[in-house]
Amino acid sequence: MTKCKNYLITGDSYLIKALIQCYGIDNFQMEMERLFYKTNAITIFSSNDLNISRAGEKDLIVLAAMLQQYYHQEYE
Repeated sequence: MTKCKNYLITGDSYLIKALIQCYGIDNFQMEMERLFYKTNAITIFSSNDLNISRAGEKDLIVLAAMLQQYYHQEYE
């Protein structure tokens, strides 16, 4: 088996945990863990200054800035 050092593995949680278990990796460090949520329905509502609704093309500039902030480490 080839030994590799200083590799970064990306993928969903299931894949990463399966690879760690399969190869018996015990000297790893979790750099970042992100959660993503999926839904089949959205209830549109407002609460004080919070407004949750479906995004549209008009929201593209705001959403792009939000994603850049979320992925700030990748943009550096």
